[in-house]
Amino acid sequence: MLDFSKPITLTGHSLGAVSALIFAALLPRSVDLTVVVFAPFQFADTAFHKATFDGRRPPLIFGRQRDFAPGWDHLDTRTCLAGPICHLTDQGWEWATAWPIYDESEPDHSVTAYAADVDRICAG
Repeated sequence: MLDFSKPITLTGHSLGAVSALIFAALLPRSVDLTVVVFAPFQFADTAFHKATFDGRRPPLIFGRQRDFAPGWDHLDTRTCLAGPICHLTDQGWEWATAWPIYDESEPDHSVTAYAADVDRICAG
């Protein structure tokens, strides 16, 4: 049983990231919520994300190098990311508001690669 009086952190990678973002919508607005996700795909529209996160801390979203997932599904123009994305690169990181749909990479989707990037950045 969740204790809604304590802070809750949701996290996940890929489909787990999308699950964390959806679960956030189901929690009471009074919950002190932190969402940290890696490589979510675009699954909902702006109205869903706005309804979920207005008045809350925005989700922290990570995408690495040329990962295909954050750009999926650009063919459905209604879907979008839940906010800006922290783009992890060989040089460090940068904020991005959109994800490219060209030259994408499946190996860059690896959770192990994400963990290594976070370790490298945190080590300074």
